[in-house]
Amino acid sequence: MDTYLFIDGENFLYKVEDALRESGIPKRKIDTTHIKLAGLISQALTGYTIAKKTFYSAKLRFFEETKEKSRVLINKQRILKQNLEKQGFEFLIAGNVRPQQVTANGKTTYVFKEKGLM
Repeated sequence: MDTYLFIDGENFLYKVEDALRESGIPKRKIDTTHIKLAGLISQALTGYTIAKKTFYSAKLRFFEETKEKSRVLINKQRILKQNLEKQGFEFLIAGNVRPQQVTANGKTTYVFKEKGLM
């Protein structure tokens, strides 16, 4: 029987980063764009023959309010896509990431959050 693997990219990468931070790795040293996901999957799913691996990610757009952050996120996604495709993953875009303006303690910043389809 064939096994199909579907990965919710945004949630998966968040959990990987969270686990690395809990292990004491500083946030600035975490780079999930070069993750060796195929190796991790083969270790976690020993005994399974994976017929198809699909990684879902949200569409990133360029926003004038957050020019530099938009550029950085779009570039990271391109690198991640190339990396995962080399490992045999299908990389599909589903949903959108949008900036939301947040004010806390008198300081305004933008937080990027995934939303459904446009």
